Formats: sequence, C-alpha cells, structure tokens
Amino acid sequence: MKKTGIIASGLLMLAACAHQPQQAAADREPTVITWIADKPGPTLQPHKLYPEVPDSLWRALGLQEGVPSGMNCFLLQTEGKKILLDAGLGAPFSQLVPKLKELGTAPEELRLIYVTHLHPDHIGGLLKEGQVVFPKAEVYVNRVEAEAWQTMEGERSRLAKSVLEAYKERLHLFEAGDTLEGGVLTLAAYGHTPGHTVFQKDSILVIADLIHGAALQLEHPEYCPTYDMDAAAARESRLRLLKYAREHHLTLYGMHLPAPGFLPSKAMDGQDRLTDNYGACLYVDGEATGVRTDEPFAMHSLMKFPQAIFVAACLKQRSIPLHETLAVKKEELVQSTWSPMLKMFDRERDFSYAELLELSLAQSDNNACDLLFRRFGGPEKVEEYLQALGFTEIHLRWTEREMGLHPQRAADNNCTPKGLARLFDWFYHHKEQDEYFRFVWDTMSACQTGAERITSVIPKGAVFVHKTGTGFPTQEHRQDRNDAGVLIMPDGTYRILAVFVPHCLKEADVATIGHKLIKKETGNI
Repeated sequence: MKKTGIIASGLLMLAACAHQPQQAAADREPTVITWIADKPGPTLQPHKLYPEVPDSLWRALGLQEGVPSGMNCFLLQTEGKKILLDAGLGAPFSQLVPKLKELGTAPEELRLIYVTHLHPDHIGGLLKEGQVVFPKAEVYVNRVEAEAWQTMEGERSRLAKSVLEAYKERLHLFEAGDTLEGGVLTLAAYGHTPGHTVFQKDSILVIADLIHGAALQLEHPEYCPTYDMDAAAARESRLRLLKYAREHHLTLYGMHLPAPGFLPSKAMDGQDRLTDNYGACLYVDGEATGVRTDEPFAMHSLMKFPQAIFVAACLKQRSIPLHETLAVKKEELVQSTWSPMLKMFDRERDFSYAELLELSLAQSDNNACDLLFRRFGGPEKVEEYLQALGFTEIHLRWTEREMGLHPQRAADNNCTPKGLARLFDWFYHHKEQDEYFRFVWDTMSACQTGAERITSVIPKGAVFVHKTGTGFPTQEHRQDRNDAGVLIMPDGTYRILAVFVPHCLKEADVATIGHKLIKKETGNI
C-alpha cells in the first residue's frame, strides 16, 4: 500500500491504493482515509475495564497506569465519494464537526455515513439537542444491530432509538457481507454489540471497537473489556479478524486506537515477531505438543533445576543432611554476577546445603550454583546422572563462572523443550521419594524469579512450580528468556510447560506463549 501522511491538529490523512491492478489504480483517484480524533489528547483506560487481567500482567506489559486509547472517527474518500465512518460522542469536547470543516466538508454537505454500531461514542455526534447534524446524509447501519437496539429496554438504548428515528427517512439497513457505495465491504464482528460491523476498502480495515486497548489486546486478544456485550462472541470476532488482517496484509484503523489511529498488519500480533525462533512444549500424559519441541535451546539458569536434582541425589547417597554446612569465603566468589548471597556476609560464612539450594533454585544465585558444582562435581557429572536416568536431550558443559567469562558458551548448556518437560514430569512423580527431593520441590514452589512470565497468566487458583533462565543482554537490549515447570490446576490435575524465547525484548513475550499453551490444553479461549 502506498501511503502519504500529514499529521496536524488531530488529523492524519493516508492515501491508499493497494491490491489493485496497476492500470485500474492509475485510472482513478487514490482512496484516502483521514483519522479524526473526536476526543482531543491522550486517554488512559483504567484497569477496571478489564477485570480478568491480573496485576502481574499489567506490570509485565508496562501498563501500570492504564491502557492508552482514543476516541476516533474516520473520513473515507473513495470513488468520488466522502464517507463518514462513525460520528463520535457529540460531547462538548467533540472535535468531529470542526475537523470536518478543516477538511472542507460542512455537515450539511456530507451524503454518506456508515455506522459500525450504536454505542453512544459512535452515534452521539449525529444529533445535537435532538436535531440531526447531517441533514442530507444517508445513514447505513447493520440490520441486526438496528433491530437489537430497537427491542432493548432501558436508558442505554435511548440514544440509539433517537438516532434511528431522527434519520429514518434516510436510514439503510444492510446485511453483513454486503458491499456499500464506494466499494466498502461490510464484515460481521458481532459480540461487542449484537450487530457490530467492521468495514474494508482495499487494504484498509476499519475495525471499530474490535480492539479497545491495543497495548493489551494485541498481545492478549482473549481479554475483553466490560463494554463487550457478549464477551465470547467478541473474543471470537477479534481472533478471527486479526488473523484475516494479517493474512491479507491489511492496515487497521480503530475507533479506540491511540494516536495516530491506525496499525500496520506487522504490528498486530505479539506472536508474529516470535514465530521464527521460539520453542514451547506442553507435556500432558506422556504426550508432547508445541513448537520446536525437539530443537535445542540454551538453558541459562534453567540448568539449576537438573543440577538440584543431581545434588539432592548426591546428598542422599552420601548421607549428608541438608543442614550440614560449607565454609564460604567471599573473596573466592564472583563479585560481578547475579548473586544475592553476596549481601549476606562480609568475609566468611558457613552456608548449609539447604541454603545453597534455596539460593540457587529460588533466587537463581550464580555463586551458589557454582559452589554446588564445586562440591559435588562439575556440569559433566550432572549430565552423566541425567543420561543414566534416560534424559539424553539435556546437556551441561559449563559453570556460571565459565559462561560469564565467555557468554557464547551458554549455547552449549542446552536442552530441547520436550526433554526438559520430560524431566519435570519425571521429577513430579518422584518428588516424595525422600526428604531431599521434597526439599527441591518445596524450594521451587517458592521461586522468586519470573513473576512476569508464565506465573502472570496462569488460571486463578492454579500453582506453577518452576524455574527460569535469562541470557546475557545484547546491545539491542534483547535477552534469551526461558520458563519451565509444573502447572497444577485448581482441580488437582497437572501439566508441564516449557518455553524458550531467544533474543526477546520483554518478559511478556514468555507470558504470551505460556498463555497460549495453557489455552490449548484447558480451552480457556
């Protein structure tokens, strides 16, 4: 799509002539869609509009203060026609009429208005003090939408009924799938309201209220605002039409997208930027499903989980109690690594094996991990132990100190998502075999890392016993981010999740993929 844009005072004009044969495009004027911000200035939607979203996900997405939004209309100029798409709220602050005049279109000159649905912030501008604002306009509304609001009771339907009555002489009811004047295709997007409709012209898709909070719903389209009258139907429409837009390379223009009111197709789905490199495994009843389940990924601190199993086995074999201690000198530790234990003493201190396991597993302490390697054998001993158990897809070559000196070595400590999931499944069935394994399980249950990864999106009442891993940051501020563990559902059933995202930008990427795995199994779509 060829686009030229000028932003000025809440207006954005875009010329579009996409998916047209070259000769046909040359024989007619280009389609132009202009964004009109009916409500001036930025808007933040409060969290209460999305009551199902956990606080941890708001933090993971960086949306602690609210969700950026807008209140928009659009003027579509195509095939010699000017078409107003929705009419805003009609409030004292509304900018629709002044902006139309700036564009050289007086209200009495406008001949076509296409309405996406009959909520007040989309039709309020059609009336002023009970009188029509656009006296010559033909108004088009989805038949299902019009009939639903005509039969509704109560105050919420008053404005819709007033608009339909005021424009009844020039009111046209269409069916979803009809093509209106100007070659505008109508598509059903039911759920937000009974007859909620989106409009397509060439590569333009005007999505109305399909998305209210883009910063949330593009990554998590399953979440609905309280405005959606039928949440299940709205969710289905959102998923279906976002997929349609991606497949057809459409640009989205939304009535609640923040400035400048549109999104290119490449920005529409957080998963798109991950599909070429991430690995994810859902493991249930011995069956593995997912993406790249058999490809190796760097574990980073996830290696501390198989190490802990090995250490527990060594302690049991040697009859060493968990409370037995190891003398540690601070000067022998790496000072420039992630290590909470460095703040626990000045020069020398005894640490019990229980403390070292807790530091390594629950707090991902790199020095504690290496102390356990030093005491019970290096990474190769852990791999030998795993091989003897039948886990051949997990490889350990380097300590944390060695990887810190040469970060590229991290790739050698790798596993497949399915291989690690199998180990978690095995451990879940052996966690009660002795006090050592039980301690490892209890310690992972108190894991303090990755609160904004999979833990942030698990179902209410569920528990995720897990370990995380994080790679070295690049100059572009990207890092490998991993999370894997046992998800225990409220009904007592369990499943294993393992997610590996190389070079990702934020914690929420892991949460997004983890949530998709959970939905695939539980049906919480």
